[in-house]
Amino acid sequence: MNKHETYKTIHVVEDEHAIRTILLQILSGCGFRVRTFMSGESYLAYMQKDGFGMPTVLLSDINMPGMNGLQLLREVQQRHPDLCCMLMTGNPDQCAEWHLQQYGLAGRVRHVFTKPFPPSLLTEALESI
Repeated sequence: MNKHETYKTIHVVEDEHAIRTILLQILSGCGFRVRTFMSGESYLAYMQKDGFGMPTVLLSDINMPGMNGLQLLREVQQRHPDLCCMLMTGNPDQCAEWHLQQYGLAGRVRHVFTKPFPPSLLTEALESI
């Protein structure tokens, strides 16, 4: 049994199907429990359902149609301020500290990954939690 299999759950919010699928395969293969969502709106709707299980980590893309990842994290952290949040983006300018400050997220995002990133970078960050 993998050491993550019983206690770390990762929720991934990513609009690109191929990236969602790759992250699901990589993280599941490492023993994490993973649930994926295609938008910030779908994740917020899931949070409202009975039986919502708090993840260990919420990993969200920043650039998505509709609600972007920064807006999503702001909403989520208002409801669950202790939730560990990570972001990923193909545009490193979006993860600058001043940009995070605009959304009230300065100091509240554990890691920001610039795409493309090696899977080991993500799994190491998740293992450190």
